[in-house]
Amino acid sequence: MQKVFRIRIVAALAGALCATTSPAGAASAHASANTGGWQSGEQVARLCATGPSENPVAVTFCLGYLQGALDAFLIGRASCVPAGTDANGLREAVLAHASRHPERARGRGPVLVYDAFRATWPECAHMPGLTR
Repeated sequence: MQKVFRIRIVAALAGALCATTSPAGAASAHASANTGGWQSGEQVARLCATGPSENPVAVTFCLGYLQGALDAFLIGRASCVPAGTDANGLREAVLAHASRHPERARGRGPVLVYDAFRATWPECAHMPGLTR
């Protein structure tokens, strides 16, 4: 369990490093400053919308971010996501939610993620989100 957590952290950090070393990453870094240092919902939605053939690092960052957000919330709680849901299932839930509610992507990334999980799986109703 700890090894998987460390791998996710390393993947997220590598993705963040790659994102901030490119011209597009500079804009992302500036946008982060406007959200108190968090990834914005727009950044999360944009990274997750990137296809594996376009930018596999962005997809890896997206999957790590989503799993990390869920892991961070679920510490000490039972999982509300159905068994068998993998990281790509989390990604699909966030992309569908961001597509239905683009105005919600303007806030902090974790809120968008939690809101998407709450909207997708009723068992996640206890998670924080914009729809409370």
